[in-house]
Amino acid sequence: MQDERELLREYKEVRQALSELAAIYNDAPVGLAVIGADFRFQRINHRLAELNGVPAAAHIGRTIREVVPKLADIGESLVRKVVETGEPIHNLEIEGETMAQPGVMRSFIEHWSPIRGDDGKVVAVNVVAEETTAQKKAARALQASEATVRNVLNAMGDAFLVLDKAFRITLVNSEAAQISGLAADELLTRSFWEVWPAAGGTPLEALLRKVMADKTPGHIEHHDVSAARDLWLDVSVYPTSDGVAVFYRDISDRKQAEDQLIRSEQRLATALRAGKLGVFEYTMRPQPRYYWDSTVRQIWGVGPDEEITDAHYWPSIHPDDAQRIIALGREKMAGSSASRIDVEHRIVRWSDKAVRWLNIAVDIVSDEKGPCKMIGTAQDITERKAVEEHAELLMREINHRSKNLLAVVQAIAHQMTRSGDIADFPQRFAERLAGLASSQDQLVKNHWKGVPLRELIASQLSHYKHLLGSRILLAGDDVRIAPGVAQNLGMALHELGTNAAKYGALSGERGEVTIDWEVIQVGGKAEFLLTWTERGGPPVSPPEHRGLGSFIVTRLFKHALSGEVTQEFAPQGVRWAIRAPAASILETGEG
Repeated sequence: MQDERELLREYKEVRQALSELAAIYNDAPVGLAVIGADFRFQRINHRLAELNGVPAAAHIGRTIREVVPKLADIGESLVRKVVETGEPIHNLEIEGETMAQPGVMRSFIEHWSPIRGDDGKVVAVNVVAEETTAQKKAARALQASEATVRNVLNAMGDAFLVLDKAFRITLVNSEAAQISGLAADELLTRSFWEVWPAAGGTPLEALLRKVMADKTPGHIEHHDVSAARDLWLDVSVYPTSDGVAVFYRDISDRKQAEDQLIRSEQRLATALRAGKLGVFEYTMRPQPRYYWDSTVRQIWGVGPDEEITDAHYWPSIHPDDAQRIIALGREKMAGSSASRIDVEHRIVRWSDKAVRWLNIAVDIVSDEKGPCKMIGTAQDITERKAVEEHAELLMREINHRSKNLLAVVQAIAHQMTRSGDIADFPQRFAERLAGLASSQDQLVKNHWKGVPLRELIASQLSHYKHLLGSRILLAGDDVRIAPGVAQNLGMALHELGTNAAKYGALSGERGEVTIDWEVIQVGGKAEFLLTWTERGGPPVSPPEHRGLGSFIVTRLFKHALSGEVTQEFAPQGVRWAIRAPAASILETGEG
């Protein structure tokens, strides 16, 4: 009895276990089935019956082709393979239609394993099937989404990459790959500093770390210079949950253009400074507006921060030029096309009321409504005008002096022909013209101003310069002889020197000539006294015939001065002297 009760208890326990196993089998969330070697369903749970769209009872004893005909080919081939090889098939992906959802492709992950009989032969196949249609759909959607994102990123004009907290590249587009010179898949998972080693220690590194730490966007222009490249990049950095997103574009061409523009502007500024040119602009519409650069403001005497208006320009035009400039402006503005104005006029400078001459060059720009803008340059030409006026004055002075010089030459020639020295005329005439030319040289050298007396003497006695300081002695203060006097005084000194060399103190080996001068006060007026004294030469007697030489040293010179000229032929040597108001002999001003 005891044994029967024990067996009954064990029997109940086994039935209970089998019942529980059957419940677990039937209620399992994955599909379960046993298919015989003849392709007939021997067992199936509710989940697989549901997936197939056929009740569980309708499966038992029926073949795969009868229950799920559209999966029959693959199902039968799998059963056949497992029975023949005895090897399980795991993680097999299957797609097809079922009775539950006709026309809908469904996806499954299945495991097919052998069931053996007592003799070890495979008599059936155990099937475990899990539907992955939703996962497949989600994966495809994710792939499509990623492809869309990738296409969007690749279509962007900017380069783009994402860095994680370790600055590894986790996402990159084709533009970023192109700029880096590497393929996109070569960039992924690599360190940013490995791809852009020259960025280390630069403001770009500081910006990346700041954006990552502070979670605030940033922007920078980065110049990447290395052995491999020389690029200017415009970089924008945005924080992400796990790092930063970096957008950047190659702006090297723009930077080169900016650099060329800066160089061009610098060259233009240099040229404007060299030419002392100022640039101005006047816009007429929609409302009048002036722009004057620093040079134009300086020309007009206007402060750097002062707003320029019509009240600055028009009242500053010199009254003698105003009507001419206004009429010229109206004439040019009346034209229908672009025009140009080149004009010189005077202004009265704001700062000190000084009159300045300007050269103005203006381009008038027109639109469909007519003239709308004037752009031009201004140059202060006051100094040039002064030079031109001075040159004109000099030309008049040269013309006047040339006429005087020709009159002197004519007088010399006339007197020489009267003196009867026809045989010696060419030589004596040439000598006197040389002396005259020497005086002219001194006047030109001193810009037609006063000539230093010592220089005048040295030039006229140049043939005897080796005697200056030894036998030709000069005594007197440094004075300058007025231009109108230097010519005649030079001729007289030349004539005296020639006579001394031929007949007087310089004709021998021991004679001397002393030339002294001084300014003395007589009755409150300054008088100039110059004396030529010879001594130590042959005995002197008055000439029997007074020729051109006498005319030059006495009458011609006296005629040019309001003073006295004396000449003595004492036995010990010739003495020649002039005495005249200092104002008529010496230079007293600029002329």
